[in-house]
Amino acid sequence: MHQRTPAHRTSRPAAVLAVVVLTAGCDRASTSGDDRFPSGTTAATTALPLPDYRAPDLEPLRVAPELPAHAAGLPALTVSYTRTAGAEVTRQVVSRTATRVHVQTGPPGAPEWLFTRNPVDHRRAAGYFIDHRERAVLVYDDTTLAREGIAAGWRDVLALGVSADLLDGLKPTGATAEIAGATFAHQAAGDDDDGVADGGAEVWWSDELFVLGRMTSTAGGIVETLELTAMTTEVDPSLLADPGARYPHYLVEDLDDWGEEH
Repeated sequence: MHQRTPAHRTSRPAAVLAVVVLTAGCDRASTSGDDRFPSGTTAATTALPLPDYRAPDLEPLRVAPELPAHAAGLPALTVSYTRTAGAEVTRQVVSRTATRVHVQTGPPGAPEWLFTRNPVDHRRAAGYFIDHRERAVLVYDDTTLAREGIAAGWRDVLALGVSADLLDGLKPTGATAEIAGATFAHQAAGDDDDGVADGGAEVWWSDELFVLGRMTSTAGGIVETLELTAMTTEVDPSLLADPGARYPHYLVEDLDDWGEEH
């Protein structure tokens, strides 16, 4: 995973304290009859200069995508996908409930993801990247997930990685297909496109289940296909347990802290 370290921030209390002390000194000088400043000087010219404090750069408040109206009523699912990109083929198993999503890509021992819905603002999410090689669990908050391009919020996680921006840019063509026992509607970028242009995508999507049936995209001339191969309403609850409980001997650390140390 790509790690980034937070920028160093200037300490504000020292600057604030300096303002208070110097202001108090000037007040005492102007009210005392015995105090005199040298000719041509004032309290302003004899005071020590204040530190040049500048507020740290803060990330603007981000608004996560709105959830679909039926988000709370979506069924629990375990789905299997096959991803093909050129000659590379990988398999992915996703377990989803209303509040948690587990993603396993590759064989046992490969990295895992657990995503959880924010209990206060249901549009937001947190992620836990489980790295078995490092025996570590890296914690991604909502801002970090968006910053790293993983998910813009719980809606992206709930849709199993199909972003709101992508779907908003597609139009239904009227075609449908049966995939893994469910009906999916075809959506594409527009009538003028001949196939999938570089950087574009087309999907077979079930809004009722909020699940992807098939997606084809092209990037750098490489065609990538993600296809649903199996789907069931049974979910293994052990996969949705907190990573710290599943792997008590793993280090659990915030992504930015991990990036500073490694």
